[in-house]
Amino acid sequence: MITLQKGQKMKFNDLTTDGRLTVTVNTQMKNGEADVTCFGVDGAGKLSDDRYFVFYNQLQSPEGAIKMQTAAETTTFTIDLNRLPAGIQKLVLTMAVDNGAMNQLNNGNLRFRGDTNEGSYTFLGSDFTNEKAVILAEIYQKDNLWRLSVVASGFNGGLSALLAFFGGEEIAPSAPEPPK
Repeated sequence: MITLQKGQKMKFNDLTTDGRLTVTVNTQMKNGEADVTCFGVDGAGKLSDDRYFVFYNQLQSPEGAIKMQTAAETTTFTIDLNRLPAGIQKLVLTMAVDNGAMNQLNNGNLRFRGDTNEGSYTFLGSDFTNEKAVILAEIYQKDNLWRLSVVASGFNGGLSALLAFFGGEEIAPSAPEPPK
């Protein structure tokens, strides 16, 4: 087991030889709950295809390379890098809260499990201030190798700010039809 630190980078093949990885995020909030998501972005760091925004309302990418499951305070992603289209150059794992801020997190853990090794990063509410959203980690390509980076940096604006940062648009709820 590799204990990871904020800012640490490593080659993906230190964890897996077959390009498949399970990422588990456990969060315990003092109040409310956290939404964990995965953005599949292009070389410019933008969400060029909304189908690669994997979240509670869209549980997998079109070809199934990224799949998400949730249970209570645990979110699990199964990732198969070999199935991703060439246009997806980075997977960004994020966490956001609707009410309060990340400093209300009791504790959290990010675990990466491959076929040859495991890595783990633990984070606490005291690691943050008023952020409503956090980029936890990035899985990205550099020099034709997949790599992993623990980011653990936040945004004050929540999931909407993350979506805008990656070039996505939040769909506003439709206005109700006026009575006839």
